[in-house]
Amino acid sequence: MKAYTKVISSILPAVLVYFVLSGFTTAGASASKMAAVAVLMAALWLSEAVPVAVTALLPAVLFPVFGILDSKQTSMQYMDPIIFLFIGGFILAFGIEKWMLHERISLRILMSVGSKPSHILLGVMITTFIISMWISNTATVMMLYASVMAIILKIENNHIGKSSKGIATALLLGLAYSASIGGMSTLVGTPTNMIFYRMYKETYPLSNEISFFSWFIFAIPIAVILLFITFALLKFMFIKKNESLAFEKNYFRESYTKLGKISYEEKFIGIIFIITAVLWFTRADIEIGSLSWKGWNNFSKVRSLLLTE
Repeated sequence: MKAYTKVISSILPAVLVYFVLSGFTTAGASASKMAAVAVLMAALWLSEAVPVAVTALLPAVLFPVFGILDSKQTSMQYMDPIIFLFIGGFILAFGIEKWMLHERISLRILMSVGSKPSHILLGVMITTFIISMWISNTATVMMLYASVMAIILKIENNHIGKSSKGIATALLLGLAYSASIGGMSTLVGTPTNMIFYRMYKETYPLSNEISFFSWFIFAIPIAVILLFITFALLKFMFIKKNESLAFEKNYFRESYTKLGKISYEEKFIGIIFIITAVLWFTRADIEIGSLSWKGWNNFSKVRSLLLTE
């Protein structure tokens, strides 16, 4: 199907939705227009008649044109601090994946846990959990999927004639579940956390602020408990009969050696990652019992007061 045909076929359902809602709803013209724009964007994203990023920018043009929101209100949504949290996480994920830092981290953990199937499962889940705390859980799964599949293929090649379905299922489910559990631990772990944070601020502006540290303190115990419960269930359900499917203890060490010495780019990405994490934790005030630590956000408030005076 040609591009212009896709565009026309995307516009038609949007127009239909507008006229249908205009005749049968009491929500008003703005609601009908909003629904039509939403249907148009969904259709364009599905058909990919235009680049995905172009479709994402359509509200900046269509909202003011159709009187849904003015241009100032619309453009402010694109510059929301939560959007920059999204962008920061995606840039970190891109840098880590480009220079294979995630593979180095995962191999170091797997070297420590051992080569038995249950140990490998635990290593994969811990690795995924840690990375997913700081990067979108979806991006984490995509980054580690190839490494997990390589482990599964290695087990199958080393044990021809034996069924490895159990360990394969456990590893893939462990990858998915631990990414979701790890994403619970921090504000940036998954986009839904950041969306909730924004809705909380808008709905309860006078309530106590949820800081990165307070979220972490609340969520990390729950996440760790869920991680080990999930590990125990997967081990019991899928690996109990496949404990003999271990392979050479040196496999992970050899794979790590093949990566060579840690590069300048990996060190640089690692330093940026640590600095970013520390700044996220220390932005707001930290209070633990009688101990308190002023966040660096206070410095900007003092500076703004001095400038206004």
